[in-house]
Amino acid sequence: MKAKLLDSLNRRDESKVIWSELVTRNADSEEAILGWLGALDQGLSSSSDLGICSSYFIDLDNLGEDKARSYSAKLAHLHNLHESSSLIPRLRLSLLPDSSEELEEALEAYLTPRIKRGIPSLFIDVQGLYASKHKRDAIQRLFTTHQIAQLSLEKKPDWHNLFLAQHYAYEDNWTQAFSHLHKLDGSKEVAVYMIWAKILKVGCNTSSAIL
Repeated sequence: MKAKLLDSLNRRDESKVIWSELVTRNADSEEAILGWLGALDQGLSSSSDLGICSSYFIDLDNLGEDKARSYSAKLAHLHNLHESSSLIPRLRLSLLPDSSEELEEALEAYLTPRIKRGIPSLFIDVQGLYASKHKRDAIQRLFTTHQIAQLSLEKKPDWHNLFLAQHYAYEDNWTQAFSHLHKLDGSKEVAVYMIWAKILKVGCNTSSAIL
């Protein structure tokens, strides 16, 4: 790819244009988004010997807080240009430090439209954030005490309870997980029962005392 070659030659200004075009073509391409970030970051060293894009060496899980904030701001700008993208705001959420005052607002902005649409895979979409207990707790607050909770229950009660069932199953809180599963009795959504079966299988093996 031409953009990778230009990166390996440290011709970042040229590669940035190409990465931007690739993001425009597919704003949910992680390769294109990370390539764009890498081209913007003059502090990254390219790997001329390997001839591959230096952005591949961005370790999103081990950035310093200052770098994470910098990348988060860049992704916020990129998302303004590509509002239909799901990956850009999700990457930004993963980069926002736990201490960021923007975190809960960014979570709300990401979750609200998806709750309105009713997306069965919403928990899977944000599960990557669960490595951070702070972010996990923030998501729980949004779904239980925030106005999002009321919106979720009104718009898509099945998806609301399905999300919380998966959330509590992740935390091995099987009492709460099964409580929300039972609220799905009578659901006409096929996806509900597919995920229900997975949770129930794990729960039966993990917490037979509850059953």
